[in-house]
Amino acid sequence: MRARGLLARPRRPARREGALAAFARWSVRNRTAVLAASAVTALMLALLATGLADRLSNGGFLATGTESARADALLTRGFDATTPDLVLRAAADRPVDSGPVAAAGARLTRHLRSRPGVARVRSYWDARTDALRATDGRSALLVVDLAGTEADATRTAERLVPDVARRFAPLRVTATGPAWTNVQFIRQGQDDARRAEVVVAPLAVLILVIAFGSVFASLLPVVVGALAVVGTLAALRLLTHAIEISVFAPNLATALGFGLAIDYSLFIVTRFREELGRGLPVGEAVVRSMGTAGRTVVFSACTVGLAVSGLFVFPVALLRSLAWAVITVVALAAAATILVLPALLAVLGTRVNDLDPFARLRRRAAGAGRRRAVRAARRLVLAGGATAVALDLLPARRGRAALARALARALAHALARRPLTAGGAAAVLLGGPGWAIARICGFGRRVAERESLLWRRVALAAVRRPVALGGGCAVLLLMLTLPFLHVRFGIADERILPVSAEAHATARQIRRDFARQVDRDLHVVLPGVDAARPGDRRDLAGYARRLAALPQVVAVQTATGVYPGRARSGSELRARSRAAPHGEPRSAKSHARSHGRSHGRSHGRSHAKSHAKSHAKSHGRSRGDAGSRARREQERSFTSRGTTLVVVSGRPDPQSRAAGRLLERVRAEPAPGHRLVSGRTAQVNDTLTAMGRALPGAVAVIAVSTVVLLFLFTGGVLVSVKALLLGALSLTASCGAIVAIFQDGRLRGLVGDFALTGHLEAITLVLTLTVAFGLSMDYEVFLLSRIREHHRATGDHDGAVVTGIATTGRLVTAAACVIALTTGSLVLSGNTVLKMNGLGLALAVLVDATLVRGVLVPAFMRLTGPANWWAPVPLARLHRRLGLEEGGDGTPPATGRVRRTLRALSGVRAR
Repeated sequence: MRARGLLARPRRPARREGALAAFARWSVRNRTAVLAASAVTALMLALLATGLADRLSNGGFLATGTESARADALLTRGFDATTPDLVLRAAADRPVDSGPVAAAGARLTRHLRSRPGVARVRSYWDARTDALRATDGRSALLVVDLAGTEADATRTAERLVPDVARRFAPLRVTATGPAWTNVQFIRQGQDDARRAEVVVAPLAVLILVIAFGSVFASLLPVVVGALAVVGTLAALRLLTHAIEISVFAPNLATALGFGLAIDYSLFIVTRFREELGRGLPVGEAVVRSMGTAGRTVVFSACTVGLAVSGLFVFPVALLRSLAWAVITVVALAAAATILVLPALLAVLGTRVNDLDPFARLRRRAAGAGRRRAVRAARRLVLAGGATAVALDLLPARRGRAALARALARALAHALARRPLTAGGAAAVLLGGPGWAIARICGFGRRVAERESLLWRRVALAAVRRPVALGGGCAVLLLMLTLPFLHVRFGIADERILPVSAEAHATARQIRRDFARQVDRDLHVVLPGVDAARPGDRRDLAGYARRLAALPQVVAVQTATGVYPGRARSGSELRARSRAAPHGEPRSAKSHARSHGRSHGRSHGRSHAKSHAKSHAKSHGRSRGDAGSRARREQERSFTSRGTTLVVVSGRPDPQSRAAGRLLERVRAEPAPGHRLVSGRTAQVNDTLTAMGRALPGAVAVIAVSTVVLLFLFTGGVLVSVKALLLGALSLTASCGAIVAIFQDGRLRGLVGDFALTGHLEAITLVLTLTVAFGLSMDYEVFLLSRIREHHRATGDHDGAVVTGIATTGRLVTAAACVIALTTGSLVLSGNTVLKMNGLGLALAVLVDATLVRGVLVPAFMRLTGPANWWAPVPLARLHRRLGLEEGGDGTPPATGRVRRTLRALSGVRAR
């Protein structure tokens, strides 16, 4: 009965209640059951999410359906040429062929073959192949193939590598390869999550308390975010049975889950406080809030989800995996807000405004304290910018590099020894400046208060001078994209891990110490070419010679022999010839001649002739047999089931421009039949080409779905297109900053240490920009809902724009700061992909919430006037029939609006 007291004798609604309002009314009446069911569901989801880390994948960076992918399939099926799961580097202080080292290497090889989960081991100490021995002779490689799926290989590597690391003295064993890289990805993600809990969580709580003005209210988004994240992790655990889920998905889902939960909770709680301020009882305030702001949350989630759905167009498994993660977390954040938040608000009631620890500071902010805070924040911003520029201009050796390393070591040491103390200190140090900056953003008052004086002034200035301010802001944002003009794209490898990570360091040592760089080989697969047929063998030899004559080719290996290239050096040629399965044998005649000459000199001229002749015959026959066996082994190594393999060893780095030109020349060279080219260079280039071809389709999906959904929400064609264009413009700062930092290396000390590769990881950039665009549409939907509501109530277009920005400015800024903090916390990661993602999302959200929403939106809407809400008559009729508008009172649009809008478009004043 008490639950019904919250809704005692409600007046019958003037119009039919929507589904959201009806559910909110039911939820208020049954709030205890709803909260109990939510707690049980969260517990079950948490149990279901256990074991997710063991099923994650670090692959999926390469496109499917490309030429290199088809070649890889043929290599795997015909030649059993799969990428090794684990590469062990065994180093010693003496040559690897010496007695104790060789014995330890043999024991290590036998131990690996006896371990469960190991399918095959290729060791230097088995075949003594020079390709597996370093040029200085003091280290060697063991190439290990692991059984089972990628998840099984990861678990095996996690057990195997620590077991052999220090066990076989005098060998020092380190590991790299996909399986061990996957293990280190997962461990890095867990370390990043712990670091975020220590450093970011206190700052997020501080911003929430400032924004909500109540400890009780600030706990609401925490509950909603926890439900969304737990549900997403459980959903990802289930999806691993159907598709590969990336190791980056949990970190991204956690950051977005809490950020979106805070956004949606802010929307609902702000409206709830407004309804309480109008004198409505708690239950009716909840129902009204869910009927208005709740609909905004649903449309916002749909907009973000549709924007991210464009990632499914790309033929890259990683993008599709992360798209599933983002869509899942967005849907669950909205669902938790709609299903659980009404019951929580009914429990809190009017206590949602209680317990404000900053009440005294808020009162002081109304006077001189606010002006001092603004001045302090300006000085802080100027000092921070000057410091960043100074660090960037200092010489790398004496300035920014040394300072960045010292600060990173100090922070890592503090976090490792006293994490709670370090986290608290960071909260105190950043909380003071954060409070000053918060004053500029309008946090001097609670977000629930009706208007922000600062944002009203900004909107009024933009409305009065739309061309000067709007045009200047647009030019500024376009100038920020200048670094993007020289962008270079690539695909991630082990270098996205920290330089100190074992997988990264070992791969770097292998590239430095071993003559043959396998990742620089191109594999040309020739289906239908059989080297056993004389005609095909002759054509194959000519083709191999033409490939060897290309620039930047060191050597070419195929069934007919090894062909030196133009870019060879003496040491490389000797190493590659010894590394080849078999070289081209010398003729028996030449061997007999040289052997006969040596014997002739030692036994006398007369005896030499007869002895050399007989010796030449016998040794010639034996050598001929050896040559035949060598040729057969050569053919078996490079032919299988009527398919021939040609290995082109190049000099350039696989992701360099020179490697791309070499690939083009190899593919342009006429082959003796149908040919497919693979290798790391081909995989990278084919993936980038496939993504470039899919980009227009992805952009079309995002643009059309966004415009359609915004039109259904607003009823205006021009305002929907405007939202699309300004959302794209808000991404400019992220594009420029990402190129300047992660490709050019400028100001890299601000985001921590990472390996500078000279290119951007293309998949991460696409993901970052897509999610950032979806988040910008999130704020656009909320702002347009308020502008539309005031315009329908008053009919004053300019006044509705200013009032909408004034009433939402503080709220949008608070939400943007929180989501920038949660996503920006990824910058603390040691993983370059997550660093880039976090920085790009944080910058895009902050630029969108300030410059775009505060200046560009009012300037654009002032210039276009009432035409923003115009729609063709059929579309306007469709919009009215669907009833997807949001308004505070449900008042229908004023009659004749379409007629007045059409007259405004033609420049005729409406009568």
